[in-house]
Amino acid sequence: MPCSLPEYGTLSDDGCYYKLATGDNLRAAEAFGGPATPPGQWYIGACGYPPIGGVTKFRIFAGEVTPDPAVLAAQAVKELKLPLPAIRVNPAPPAKQLVHLPTWLWLDGSSWGTKTATASVPGLSVTATAKPVKLVYATGDGPAVTCAGPGTAWTAGTDPDKASPTCGHTYTRPGSYRLTATVTWQVSWAGGGQTGTVPDLTTTATLALEVTESQALNTNPRG
Repeated sequence: MPCSLPEYGTLSDDGCYYKLATGDNLRAAEAFGGPATPPGQWYIGACGYPPIGGVTKFRIFAGEVTPDPAVLAAQAVKELKLPLPAIRVNPAPPAKQLVHLPTWLWLDGSSWGTKTATASVPGLSVTATAKPVKLVYATGDGPAVTCAGPGTAWTAGTDPDKASPTCGHTYTRPGSYRLTATVTWQVSWAGGGQTGTVPDLTTTATLALEVTESQALNTNPRG
């Protein structure tokens, strides 16, 4: 749920939106519970999302309405902009992979790293932090490949028979494959003197690969 709505005010810890009571609303609140003792003030609330019309709730707050930090944390998590995995392989498509030759797998740096987002209302800010903790490749031809990090980028001059030290796969049959990368993110939040976690998030992307056999060349003129 959004932490504030222009018409209804700020979301509080009871799931209702409150704005300062004035005019007839203030008079109704005072008739209901008497004048508020300063610095407390009467607020009028509407509950649910979207708020249910015709259902009014009065409540005294000593200052601005402050939502439960966990509610604000949920908003911060929604605002996280987690990148899709930017898959890199060697050789890079449209070049074909070769059977029995190690394929290096890694992610571009833009899609691996800590991401944060902050949600705020007057008097309170909560920041959500997402950290990538696992990378899993579905290679399309067998068991999944799990990598602890983003993988190692292949560099020119590397022995083509050498396997990646951190993340790779060797295809054994020619064909067309869909390489799917899934990143798992651990998410935590902090704000308002509280901390917490939410269930892991995942991002996924797919890359089409063509795998072929290297062709031997017969140089014997006698066949």
